[in-house]
Amino acid sequence: MLKRILVIAAVLAGIATVALTQWETRKRVQLLATECERLTNESEEQRAAKNRFEQAAREKEAALAAATDSLRLARAEQSTSAARLAHMEKLAGELQQKLEQGKADLLALEKAKGDLNTAQKQKSELDTENSVLREELRMLAQKLDRQTTHTPPPDGLRGKVIAVDPKWQFVVLNIGKDQNAQTGWTFVVSRAGKLVGKVRISSVQGDRSVADVLPESKHDEVQEGDVVVPELLPTTPADRR
Repeated sequence: MLKRILVIAAVLAGIATVALTQWETRKRVQLLATECERLTNESEEQRAAKNRFEQAAREKEAALAAATDSLRLARAEQSTSAARLAHMEKLAGELQQKLEQGKADLLALEKAKGDLNTAQKQKSELDTENSVLREELRMLAQKLDRQTTHTPPPDGLRGKVIAVDPKWQFVVLNIGKDQNAQTGWTFVVSRAGKLVGKVRISSVQGDRSVADVLPESKHDEVQEGDVVVPELLPTTPADRR
């Protein structure tokens, strides 16, 4: 009886051991399933994280490529801008040189204008002085003519005006020392039979002489080609004797 009890007890103990073992195994299996599920979830999360990382990496690469292109474009634009700036600076330098040259030319022009005005003023003064001197010379010649006895021009003497200076009012006649011309001789100037005026010789050369136009006798402007003949002098008592 005792033996049976022991056998039963041993069987029960074995059953209990098996049951305990199964319970522990089931528990371990559950733990392993939970751990496996946890690992699976972690793997999914890691895969998602990896995908997110890869997506972020691709986005960063795209952004880096865009930034590189933008930088390349910016550098190209900077190079173009630098070239344009250098060109503009060169143009500005050339314009500045032209401006300085223009200022120098303007100063030179103003100086030349001032010199011209001064020269014109001096010329005007000289013209006035010459006019006064010629008038004084003419009056002196007239006075000398009145005080000096001249040999009268020969009969039949005839000449022409070969040059005229209307500014200084003198003419050149083709009558000179070769025709025994003398200063002080007065000639009547005519054109086509009409009286033009009178001239008086002021200097004599070999084949020509210079004669002043007498303003008080002018009827017209003396011209080249006008005919000159000696003025008829009034008969004096000495001539009558």
